Amino acid sequence: MAHTHPAVASLFGKTLAALSKRAKARLSTAELPITFDQYVLLAALSDTEAPTQSDLADLLGRDKSAVLRQIDHLEEEGLVTRVADPDDRRKKTLVLTRSGSQVHAKARALVESIMGEALHGISSQDIQTLTRVLTRIQEALQQPVK
Repeated sequence: MAHTHPAVASLFGKTLAALSKRAKARLSTAELPITFDQYVLLAALSDTEAPTQSDLADLLGRDKSAVLRQIDHLEEEGLVTRVADPDDRRKKTLVLTRSGSQVHAKARALVESIMGEALHGISSQDIQTLTRVLTRIQEALQQPVK
């Protein structure tokens, strides 16, 4: 079995917290009507064709009621709309509005800028290694618990 490194978990947490803090500050400065967590939802909506709230919660590994509250807020802001499925009226899919797409594009540019700052000075080889390692970790964590 591989050696465990408790510092890795701490580094993950601290890195995610630093990225989130920087993104929150930039989103606030840019006067975008979303939080970083809501940006993540908009990005998932942008990358997924007509998901339901449940699909989105599963995709992001988040609590369904928390996603519901965020979607409610995004809908109030006019960034997302719920569309009834023609075959099953109980099922509603989520779609970005034109305004939602514009906000998402601006927020994505900010997040890409932050990632550029975070990765500045790191070689492309190290970034490729990091990407491979993070992908392996994600795949391992998606395996059923034994």
